[in-house]
Amino acid sequence: MEKTDLRVLTDGVLSKLQELNYSQDSIRSHKIVYGALINYAQSVSVDVFSEELGMTFLEKFSTFGHKRAEKMKCLLGSRGEIAASAIRKLGEFQQCKSFSRHPVSVKLEQWTMDDHEIMLAYDHGCAPIDPRKTPISERLKRLRKFYLYLEGIGLRSIKFVTPEIISNYLKTEAGYAKVTIKHLHKSLRQYFRFLYTHEFLPIDYSGCVPRVQAIQNANVPMLWSNGEVEKLLASIDLASPAGKRNYAIFLLVAELGIRACDINALKCSDIDWSKKEIHFVQEKTGILNVVPLTDRCGWAIINYIRYSRPKVDSPFVFLTCNAPYQKMGKVTAVSALKDQMQIAGIKPHHPKARAGIHSLRHTLARKLLDKNVPLETIADIMGHTEITSSSPYLKIDIEGLRECALSLPEVSDHV
Repeated sequence: MEKTDLRVLTDGVLSKLQELNYSQDSIRSHKIVYGALINYAQSVSVDVFSEELGMTFLEKFSTFGHKRAEKMKCLLGSRGEIAASAIRKLGEFQQCKSFSRHPVSVKLEQWTMDDHEIMLAYDHGCAPIDPRKTPISERLKRLRKFYLYLEGIGLRSIKFVTPEIISNYLKTEAGYAKVTIKHLHKSLRQYFRFLYTHEFLPIDYSGCVPRVQAIQNANVPMLWSNGEVEKLLASIDLASPAGKRNYAIFLLVAELGIRACDINALKCSDIDWSKKEIHFVQEKTGILNVVPLTDRCGWAIINYIRYSRPKVDSPFVFLTCNAPYQKMGKVTAVSALKDQMQIAGIKPHHPKARAGIHSLRHTLARKLLDKNVPLETIADIMGHTEITSSSPYLKIDIEGLRECALSLPEVSDHV
């Protein structure tokens, strides 16, 4: 990566933030990060930006202990998310003179700019293509990242795209997981083929987007013990509104195996208190799922609704804790679990183990496996439409895999 004077680069990014109408709070946060970065660079006698400098700074940021650093953490997030985002922007701006913008909730006609009619045609044309496995909404979200990049470099239509622009955009994906990049590229290729087939573009640019090979279900999730789950729940401050809400959410995942996205969308009308059941249409499959409501989950929900849920007219069970009170964001539960794990002192058992909220679903599946519950039944409980969707949970059944292992004499007999 070409190295650029640090002050010139940070000034360029801040100017771009202004141009893209970022909020003043966001710009102020970036200024704090860049000020700290410049001070750190001076302390190590460096005056140009490099990826190595940015990564070293972020490592230092996570271990800062003095009062000023603690104040920075309060402003920029305890895990340094905003600091990491600010450093990422420096690298992208240095290389591409722009950076990918974090999506915000806006209408389709706003982010598609001059291509609104084109995107509507694409939306209509893609609707029949197995929406259960790849919903059109997901494809549009992936394309939106590309359009945010186009907006960042001053383009309002896909009609002005070039192979060089595509190449520069693909560089901004550095740092994403391979599976994420695979899906981003697939959606972009489909879109370019659509544009060429329907004569919106004279050239088929799908060949400019490389295919990415990514192994599905390659990472092993963290396997929680019963003691760790209870330790997590016991560490929650049930006197706070957020604590009551998060306690109920974690129980719904750990005891009933409900996905976080379905918990976010759970409505008060989905709970049948007389039958002690929860009925909801799964976001991932579009199929109705019915799960029994355990006593502990039920009382946790009641405790939240009675004493902590904001008194607003909303159909959703779980709401944000701050005004305007509305449906929770997609990463609210994920962030809450990470924070609570830190409070409880629970760490992943392996550096590469995934400790997200989905790991609680994996843990439930493992418990069911330990009780010799058939895979077909586990698929029903997990809300899977096919038994093959439940097979990845077998990879965490270490003891079961050991029983399948062959001894050396058994192998040599067949060589």
